[in-house]
Amino acid sequence: QVYKYTTIGDQVWMAQNLNYEFDGASIYDPLEQQMADPWTKCLYEEDDCAEKGRVYGWVSAYNACPAGWHLPSREEWNRLIDNMGGREEAGARLKSREGWLPLNAGESSNGSDDCGFDVVSAKNEVTGRDGFFVYMWTTSESCLNLSESNSDAVIEDCSHFSTWKGSVRCIRD
Repeated sequence: QVYKYTTIGDQVWMAQNLNYEFDGASIYDPLEQQMADPWTKCLYEEDDCAEKGRVYGWVSAYNACPAGWHLPSREEWNRLIDNMGGREEAGARLKSREGWLPLNAGESSNGSDDCGFDVVSAKNEVTGRDGFFVYMWTTSESCLNLSESNSDAVIEDCSHFSTWKGSVRCIRD
């Protein structure tokens, strides 16, 4: 795979969701300090994995970034948010220019993507609907949450979701 990247402040980020499928080998679970089976899935038709990437369980996300890159920490996400104008502006500036559906008719939910980060929405497995939110993993089992309804970028604890799935953006070492 070859990924686009963008520099924001002094950080270099992948500008696409990761689309790496493990070959079936066990991976290291840093919380349990033992080996575990990887979990990743394409929530879309297989052709769309190249465009929207895959979703990962946290242990798989923790191990998925290629050499020279790593899963960002909560602090690295917060630095990105600060560089993009803070919590109230960052979501709108990081989201892609299309594909986000408004919660209410007449609202705008697409972003400006003025930094080349190009966050695309994730498909909800329960409803099958797309265009409303995305969660992106951190190293601490928290997630960056972007949604259709506002321009906020929120970091929240996702550790209570034992089967939670999120996208992965890697940051350069």
